[in-house]
Amino acid sequence: MAAGHLSAEQVEQLPIVLDEAVARLAPYALLLVDAFAIPEEILDRYPIARFPDKSKQSTPGALLTELSGHG
Repeated sequence: MAAGHLSAEQVEQLPIVLDEAVARLAPYALLLVDAFAIPEEILDRYPIARFPDKSKQSTPGALLTELSGHG
């Protein structure tokens, strides 16, 4: 809103629009995840589908750094 990109009414509608988008994408979730082709050994180290275990949390962006080969 501050930059004039969204009106107050649009901001109020964001939760509804987000819920609708999630509902429309939900049937395709597994297909979308598979499209990223993240190797299982990386998914095992970064259990993104579960609640985070605080004792095993890494730094923000660690998964992206590892995937990009810069880690």
